[in-house]
Amino acid sequence: VRLAIALAMKGKSERTQSVELFIRHLTESSNEETVNLHDQEPKKPQPAPKKPNPAPKINQSDKEKKSKSLYIWGIGGAVALALLIGIIKFCGRSSGGEASPETSDSTAMVDTYYANGVSFEMVRVEGGTFTMGATAEQGSDASEDEKPAHQVTLSSYMIGKTEVTQELWEAVMGKSVSQIASELGYSTYGEGADYPMYFVSWEDCQAFITKLNALTGKNFRLPTEAEWEFAARGGINSQGFKYSGSNTIDDVAWYDDSTTHPVATKASNELGIYDMSGNVWEWCNDWKGSYTSTLQTNPTGTNRGLSRVNRGGSWYNDAIGCRVSYRNNNSPTYSTNYLGLRLAL
Repeated sequence: VRLAIALAMKGKSERTQSVELFIRHLTESSNEETVNLHDQEPKKPQPAPKKPNPAPKINQSDKEKKSKSLYIWGIGGAVALALLIGIIKFCGRSSGGEASPETSDSTAMVDTYYANGVSFEMVRVEGGTFTMGATAEQGSDASEDEKPAHQVTLSSYMIGKTEVTQELWEAVMGKSVSQIASELGYSTYGEGADYPMYFVSWEDCQAFITKLNALTGKNFRLPTEAEWEFAARGGINSQGFKYSGSNTIDDVAWYDDSTTHPVATKASNELGIYDMSGNVWEWCNDWKGSYTSTLQTNPTGTNRGLSRVNRGGSWYNDAIGCRVSYRNNNSPTYSTNYLGLRLAL
Protein backbone atom coordinates (compact mmCIF):
# COMPACT_ATOMS: atom_id res chain seq x y z
CA VAL A 1 0.00 0.00 0.00
CA ARG A 2 2.85 2.36 0.89
CA LEU A 3 4.45 1.59 -2.46
CA ALA A 4 1.19 2.34 -4.29
CA ILE A 5 0.80 5.73 -2.56
CA ALA A 6 4.41 6.61 -3.28
CA LEU A 7 3.97 5.75 -6.93
CA ALA A 8 0.92 7.99 -7.13
CA MET A 9 3.25 10.94 -6.60
CA LYS A 10 5.57 9.95 -9.46
CA GLY A 11 5.39 10.90 -13.12
CA LYS A 12 3.92 8.54 -15.72
CA SER A 13 7.29 7.15 -16.91
CA GLU A 14 8.54 6.68 -13.33
CA ARG A 15 5.32 4.84 -12.40
CA THR A 16 5.69 2.51 -15.37
CA GLN A 17 9.31 1.63 -14.45
CA SER A 18 8.37 1.11 -10.81
CA VAL A 19 5.51 -1.21 -11.69
CA GLU A 20 7.83 -3.30 -13.87
CA LEU A 21 10.35 -3.61 -11.01
CA PHE A 22 7.58 -4.49 -8.56
CA ILE A 23 6.20 -7.24 -10.81
CA ARG A 24 9.72 -8.61 -11.41
CA HIS A 25 10.25 -8.68 -7.62
CA LEU A 26 7.01 -10.62 -7.15
CA THR A 27 8.01 -13.16 -9.81
CA GLU A 28 11.57 -13.69 -8.53
CA SER A 29 10.44 -13.99 -4.90
CA SER A 30 7.78 -16.51 -5.81
CA ASN A 31 10.28 -18.58 -7.82
CA GLU A 32 12.79 -18.50 -4.95
CA GLU A 33 10.18 -19.76 -2.48
CA THR A 34 9.20 -22.54 -4.86
CA VAL A 35 12.81 -23.65 -5.39
CA ASN A 36 13.55 -23.71 -1.68
CA LEU A 37 10.41 -25.69 -1.08
CA HIS A 38 11.25 -28.38 -3.61
CA ASP A 39 14.93 -28.56 -2.66
CA GLN A 40 14.19 -29.38 0.98
CA GLU A 41 15.53 -32.83 1.85
CA PRO A 42 12.84 -35.31 2.88
CA LYS A 43 13.05 -36.73 6.37
CA LYS A 44 14.49 -40.22 6.71
CA PRO A 45 11.90 -42.82 7.70
CA GLN A 46 12.07 -43.78 11.37
CA PRO A 47 12.02 -47.46 12.38
CA ALA A 48 8.70 -48.66 13.65
CA PRO A 49 8.54 -48.86 17.47
CA LYS A 50 8.53 -52.28 19.02
CA LYS A 51 5.48 -51.44 21.04
CA PRO A 52 2.63 -49.25 19.90
CA ASN A 53 2.82 -45.80 21.40
CA PRO A 54 -0.09 -43.41 21.89
CA ALA A 55 -0.94 -41.55 18.70
CA PRO A 56 1.28 -38.47 18.60
CA LYS A 57 -0.27 -34.99 18.29
CA ILE A 58 -0.24 -34.13 14.61
CA ASN A 59 1.74 -31.03 13.70
CA GLN A 60 2.08 -29.46 10.26
CA SER A 61 5.32 -30.33 8.55
CA ASP A 62 7.69 -27.56 7.52
CA LYS A 63 6.65 -28.15 3.94
CA GLU A 64 2.98 -27.62 4.76
CA LYS A 65 3.80 -24.49 6.74
CA LYS A 66 5.81 -23.09 3.86
CA SER A 67 3.05 -23.93 1.39
CA LYS A 68 0.52 -22.14 3.53
CA SER A 69 2.85 -19.17 4.01
CA LEU A 70 3.52 -19.00 0.27
CA TYR A 71 -0.23 -19.14 -0.46
CA ILE A 72 -1.00 -16.31 1.97
CA TRP A 73 1.96 -14.28 0.73
CA GLY A 74 0.81 -14.77 -2.87
CA ILE A 75 -2.71 -13.53 -2.11
CA GLY A 76 -1.31 -10.50 -0.29
CA GLY A 77 0.96 -9.71 -3.21
CA ALA A 78 -1.89 -9.98 -5.69
CA VAL A 79 -4.07 -7.64 -3.61
CA ALA A 80 -1.22 -5.14 -3.30
CA LEU A 81 -0.58 -5.29 -7.05
CA ALA A 82 -4.28 -4.75 -7.84
CA LEU A 83 -4.34 -1.77 -5.49
CA LEU A 84 -1.19 -0.41 -7.08
CA ILE A 85 -2.58 -0.64 -10.60
CA GLY A 86 -5.86 0.97 -9.52
CA ILE A 87 -4.11 3.94 -7.94
CA ILE A 88 -1.87 4.40 -10.98
CA LYS A 89 -4.87 4.36 -13.32
CA PHE A 90 -6.63 6.89 -11.12
CA CYS A 91 -3.58 9.14 -11.12
CA GLY A 92 -3.35 8.85 -14.90
CA ARG A 93 -6.93 10.03 -15.27
CA SER A 94 -6.43 12.85 -12.80
CA SER A 95 -3.15 14.13 -14.21
CA GLY A 96 -4.81 16.30 -16.89
CA GLY A 97 -5.26 16.05 -20.64
CA GLU A 98 -8.29 15.31 -22.76
CA ALA A 99 -9.96 11.92 -23.02
CA SER A 100 -9.88 10.33 -26.45
CA PRO A 101 -13.34 10.75 -28.01
CA GLU A 102 -12.92 7.55 -30.04
CA THR A 103 -12.91 5.46 -26.88
CA SER A 104 -15.01 7.63 -24.59
CA ASP A 105 -18.12 5.48 -24.99
CA SER A 106 -16.44 2.31 -23.68
CA THR A 107 -17.99 2.76 -20.21
CA ALA A 108 -21.28 4.36 -21.25
CA MET A 109 -24.50 2.50 -20.52
CA VAL A 110 -26.09 1.82 -23.90
CA ASP A 111 -29.44 0.10 -24.45
CA THR A 112 -30.51 -1.35 -27.79
CA TYR A 113 -34.11 -1.20 -29.01
CA TYR A 114 -35.87 -2.62 -32.05
CA ALA A 115 -38.66 -1.41 -34.30
CA ASN A 116 -39.85 -3.72 -37.09
CA GLY A 117 -36.47 -5.46 -37.08
CA VAL A 118 -34.35 -2.28 -37.13
CA SER A 119 -32.10 -1.68 -34.12
CA PHE A 120 -31.15 1.66 -32.59
CA GLU A 121 -29.15 2.58 -29.49
CA MET A 122 -29.83 4.91 -26.59
CA VAL A 123 -27.11 6.24 -24.24
CA ARG A 124 -27.77 6.90 -20.57
CA VAL A 125 -27.06 10.47 -19.43
CA GLU A 126 -26.57 10.64 -15.67
CA GLY A 127 -28.33 13.57 -14.07
CA GLY A 128 -26.42 16.57 -12.82
CA THR A 129 -26.12 20.36 -12.73
CA PHE A 130 -24.45 22.36 -15.50
CA THR A 131 -24.17 25.89 -16.84
CA MET A 132 -26.38 26.33 -19.90
CA GLY A 133 -25.93 29.04 -22.52
CA ALA A 134 -23.08 31.44 -23.27
CA THR A 135 -20.28 29.84 -21.23
CA ALA A 136 -16.72 31.11 -21.36
CA GLU A 137 -15.43 28.78 -24.10
CA GLN A 138 -18.01 30.19 -26.54
CA GLY A 139 -16.33 33.58 -26.39
CA SER A 140 -17.49 36.28 -28.79
CA ASP A 141 -19.33 33.71 -30.94
CA ALA A 142 -22.16 33.55 -28.39
CA SER A 143 -25.44 35.11 -29.54
CA GLU A 144 -27.72 37.27 -27.40
CA ASP A 145 -30.34 34.52 -27.15
CA GLU A 146 -27.71 32.30 -25.46
CA LYS A 147 -27.55 34.76 -22.55
CA PRO A 148 -27.59 34.86 -19.62
CA ALA A 149 -25.69 31.68 -18.84
CA HIS A 150 -27.57 29.95 -16.03
CA GLN A 151 -27.53 26.85 -13.85
CA VAL A 152 -29.76 23.90 -14.77
CA THR A 153 -30.24 20.64 -12.86
CA LEU A 154 -31.48 17.58 -14.75
CA SER A 155 -32.57 14.11 -13.74
CA SER A 156 -31.08 11.10 -15.56
CA TYR A 157 -32.44 10.21 -18.99
CA MET A 158 -31.55 8.39 -22.22
CA ILE A 159 -30.70 10.00 -25.55
CA GLY A 160 -30.05 8.62 -29.02
CA LYS A 161 -26.47 7.55 -29.70
CA THR A 162 -27.01 8.90 -33.21
CA GLU A 163 -29.62 10.90 -35.05
CA VAL A 164 -32.65 8.91 -36.21
CA THR A 165 -31.56 7.16 -39.38
CA GLN A 166 -33.41 6.82 -42.66
CA GLU A 167 -33.62 3.07 -42.06
CA LEU A 168 -35.39 3.50 -38.73
CA TRP A 169 -37.75 6.16 -40.05
CA GLU A 170 -38.79 4.03 -43.01
CA ALA A 171 -39.25 0.95 -40.78
CA VAL A 172 -41.68 2.89 -38.59
CA MET A 173 -43.39 5.21 -41.08
CA GLY A 174 -43.22 3.11 -44.25
CA LYS A 175 -41.89 5.99 -46.32
CA SER A 176 -38.35 6.70 -47.51
CA VAL A 177 -36.57 10.03 -47.66
CA SER A 178 -36.62 9.90 -51.47
CA GLN A 179 -40.42 9.51 -51.45
CA ILE A 180 -40.80 12.47 -49.10
CA ALA A 181 -38.40 14.59 -51.16
CA SER A 182 -40.32 13.76 -54.33
CA GLU A 183 -43.60 14.80 -52.71
CA LEU A 184 -42.04 18.11 -51.68
CA GLY A 185 -40.48 18.63 -55.11
CA TYR A 186 -36.88 18.47 -53.87
CA SER A 187 -33.81 16.37 -54.50
CA THR A 188 -32.28 14.22 -51.78
CA TYR A 189 -29.07 15.19 -49.99
CA GLY A 190 -27.65 11.81 -49.08
CA GLU A 191 -29.49 8.48 -49.04
CA GLY A 192 -28.81 5.22 -47.23
CA ALA A 193 -29.76 3.11 -44.25
CA ASP A 194 -27.24 4.80 -41.96
CA TYR A 195 -27.80 8.38 -43.17
CA PRO A 196 -29.72 10.74 -40.86
CA MET A 197 -33.37 11.34 -41.66
CA TYR A 198 -34.30 14.83 -42.88
CA PHE A 199 -37.21 16.57 -44.57
CA VAL A 200 -39.17 16.07 -41.34
CA SER A 201 -41.10 18.75 -39.45
CA TRP A 202 -41.61 18.86 -35.69
CA GLU A 203 -45.14 17.60 -36.28
CA ASP A 204 -43.81 14.75 -38.45
CA CYS A 205 -41.52 13.80 -35.57
CA GLN A 206 -44.49 13.58 -33.21
CA ALA A 207 -46.28 11.22 -35.61
CA PHE A 208 -43.12 9.10 -35.88
CA ILE A 209 -42.71 8.92 -32.10
CA THR A 210 -46.34 7.92 -31.60
CA LYS A 211 -45.92 4.96 -33.95
CA LEU A 212 -42.53 4.05 -32.50
CA ASN A 213 -43.97 3.93 -28.99
CA ALA A 214 -46.80 1.70 -30.18
CA LEU A 215 -44.25 -0.70 -31.67
CA THR A 216 -41.89 -0.74 -28.68
CA GLY A 217 -44.16 -0.14 -25.71
CA LYS A 218 -41.80 2.64 -24.58
CA ASN A 219 -42.24 6.40 -24.14
CA PHE A 220 -39.74 7.86 -26.58
CA ARG A 221 -39.91 11.61 -27.14
CA LEU A 222 -37.88 14.55 -28.37
CA PRO A 223 -35.33 15.84 -25.84
CA THR A 224 -35.92 19.13 -24.07
CA GLU A 225 -33.55 21.89 -25.07
CA ALA A 226 -31.75 21.60 -21.72
CA GLU A 227 -31.40 17.81 -22.09
CA TRP A 228 -30.05 18.26 -25.59
CA GLU A 229 -27.40 20.78 -24.49
CA PHE A 230 -26.35 18.80 -21.41
CA ALA A 231 -25.81 15.67 -23.55
CA ALA A 232 -24.01 17.66 -26.25
CA ARG A 233 -21.64 19.07 -23.63
CA GLY A 234 -20.80 15.57 -22.41
CA GLY A 235 -23.01 15.51 -19.30
CA ILE A 236 -21.16 15.02 -16.02
CA ASN A 237 -18.09 13.98 -18.05
CA SER A 238 -17.92 17.33 -19.85
CA GLN A 239 -14.49 18.72 -20.64
CA GLY A 240 -15.87 22.12 -21.59
CA PHE A 241 -15.54 21.87 -25.36
CA LYS A 242 -16.91 24.48 -27.75
CA TYR A 243 -18.36 21.80 -30.02
CA SER A 244 -19.78 18.44 -29.01
CA GLY A 245 -16.68 16.40 -28.20
CA SER A 246 -13.86 18.71 -29.23
CA ASN A 247 -12.60 22.26 -29.67
CA THR A 248 -11.56 21.22 -33.18
CA ILE A 249 -14.76 21.06 -35.19
CA ASP A 250 -13.37 18.91 -38.01
CA ASP A 251 -12.88 16.06 -35.51
CA VAL A 252 -16.55 15.81 -34.63
CA ALA A 253 -18.78 17.52 -37.20
CA TRP A 254 -19.91 17.53 -40.82
CA TYR A 255 -20.44 21.21 -41.65
CA ASP A 256 -20.11 23.77 -44.45
CA ASP A 257 -20.61 20.96 -46.98
CA SER A 258 -22.95 19.99 -49.82
CA THR A 259 -24.75 16.93 -48.39
CA THR A 260 -25.48 14.81 -45.33
CA HIS A 261 -23.15 11.99 -44.28
CA PRO A 262 -23.66 8.59 -42.59
CA VAL A 263 -24.06 8.89 -38.83
CA ALA A 264 -21.21 8.12 -36.43
CA THR A 265 -18.44 8.66 -38.96
CA LYS A 266 -16.81 11.45 -36.94
CA ALA A 267 -15.55 11.13 -33.36
CA SER A 268 -18.07 10.93 -30.52
CA ASN A 269 -18.28 13.24 -27.53
CA GLU A 270 -17.45 12.44 -23.90
CA LEU A 271 -20.57 10.26 -23.53
CA GLY A 272 -20.06 8.30 -26.74
CA ILE A 273 -22.77 10.26 -28.58
CA TYR A 274 -22.26 11.15 -32.25
CA ASP A 275 -23.10 14.10 -34.53
CA MET A 276 -24.46 16.48 -31.92
CA SER A 277 -22.48 19.07 -33.82
CA GLY A 278 -23.21 19.16 -37.55
CA ASN A 279 -24.72 16.72 -40.08
CA VAL A 280 -28.39 17.72 -39.52
CA TRP A 281 -30.17 20.05 -37.12
CA GLU A 282 -32.14 18.22 -34.44
CA TRP A 283 -35.62 19.14 -33.25
CA CYS A 284 -36.13 19.67 -29.51
CA ASN A 285 -39.49 19.56 -27.75
CA ASP A 286 -39.44 23.17 -26.45
CA TRP A 287 -41.04 26.29 -27.79
CA LYS A 288 -38.37 28.96 -28.32
CA GLY A 289 -38.16 31.30 -25.36
CA SER A 290 -35.74 33.64 -23.59
CA TYR A 291 -33.30 32.54 -20.91
CA THR A 292 -33.39 33.78 -17.31
CA SER A 293 -30.61 33.82 -14.72
CA THR A 294 -32.53 31.75 -12.15
CA LEU A 295 -31.59 28.17 -11.27
CA GLN A 296 -33.90 25.71 -13.05
CA THR A 297 -34.70 22.04 -12.51
CA ASN A 298 -35.79 19.89 -15.47
CA PRO A 299 -36.97 22.90 -17.52
CA THR A 300 -39.31 22.28 -20.46
CA GLY A 301 -39.37 25.75 -22.01
CA THR A 302 -42.23 28.22 -22.32
CA ASN A 303 -45.85 27.09 -22.44
CA ARG A 304 -46.55 28.58 -25.87
CA GLY A 305 -44.79 30.14 -28.80
CA LEU A 306 -44.53 30.43 -32.56
CA SER A 307 -41.53 28.21 -33.22
CA ARG A 308 -39.87 25.08 -31.85
CA VAL A 309 -36.19 24.85 -30.96
CA ASN A 310 -33.68 22.90 -33.04
CA ARG A 311 -30.03 22.44 -32.16
CA GLY A 312 -26.62 21.30 -33.34
CA GLY A 313 -26.03 22.88 -36.74
CA SER A 314 -25.79 20.93 -39.98
CA TRP A 315 -23.81 20.15 -43.10
CA TYR A 316 -25.26 23.36 -44.57
CA ASN A 317 -24.03 25.69 -41.81
CA ASP A 318 -20.72 27.17 -40.77
CA ALA A 319 -18.89 26.32 -37.57
CA ILE A 320 -20.63 28.97 -35.44
CA GLY A 321 -23.97 27.21 -35.82
CA CYS A 322 -22.49 23.90 -34.66
CA ARG A 323 -21.53 25.14 -31.18
CA VAL A 324 -23.11 23.34 -28.20
CA SER A 325 -24.87 26.50 -27.00
CA TYR A 326 -26.15 27.79 -30.37
CA ARG A 327 -29.94 28.05 -30.62
CA ASN A 328 -32.09 27.83 -33.74
CA ASN A 329 -35.85 27.64 -34.22
CA ASN A 330 -38.48 27.01 -36.88
CA SER A 331 -42.21 26.65 -37.29
CA PRO A 332 -43.45 23.21 -36.16
CA THR A 333 -44.63 22.55 -39.73
CA TYR A 334 -41.29 23.46 -41.34
CA SER A 335 -39.08 20.80 -42.95
CA THR A 336 -35.93 21.00 -45.03
CA ASN A 337 -32.96 18.98 -46.25
CA TYR A 338 -30.79 19.66 -43.20
CA LEU A 339 -33.26 19.22 -40.35
CA GLY A 340 -33.78 15.88 -38.56
CA LEU A 341 -34.21 14.51 -35.05
CA ARG A 342 -32.70 12.60 -32.14
CA LEU A 343 -34.73 10.58 -29.65
CA ALA A 344 -34.90 10.85 -25.86
CA LEU A 345 -36.37 8.47 -23.29
